[in-house]
Amino acid sequence: MRRLGWVWSSIVGTVLASLSVVGFAQSEHVKLRLEAPESVAAGSRISLVVTIQVAPGYHIQSNKPAPNYIPTTVKVSAPQGFTVGDADFPRATMEQAAGELIPVFSGDVRVTVPLAVAKGVSGTHAVRVAVGYQACDEGSCYPPSEITGEVNLSVGGPG
Repeated sequence: MRRLGWVWSSIVGTVLASLSVVGFAQSEHVKLRLEAPESVAAGSRISLVVTIQVAPGYHIQSNKPAPNYIPTTVKVSAPQGFTVGDADFPRATMEQAAGELIPVFSGDVRVTVPLAVAKGVSGTHAVRVAVGYQACDEGSCYPPSEITGEVNLSVGGPG
């Protein structure tokens, strides 16, 4: 029985060590949570998960908004040796606002961004994320805003 407990705690420890919530940021209407593996092998591909947490009672415009609305954007800046793919947004919901039906996000919005790490890259590297959005409530929209965050990726030899 003791051996099984040791094996189980080793498995749990390995899984927890390979995942890491590595960054948070907050504004008045939006919180930002960034998740990436704690360590990355050179020559590998990973997904950076950007969770935009919209405060209750608010929504932000979709990444593909109705005409004349400001889109939500996710821009990732990585150092040389990293290739950043296109952000993959979830499907927006349609809500009534200002007398029309428009695509919006509310609650937790999970966006994934693929990152490729070149062979030969090593060390710790900062990856920066900027989310542009316009928050609205039932009665009005607020000025466009941006929230930023950063994660540090530790890159080792090939996995």
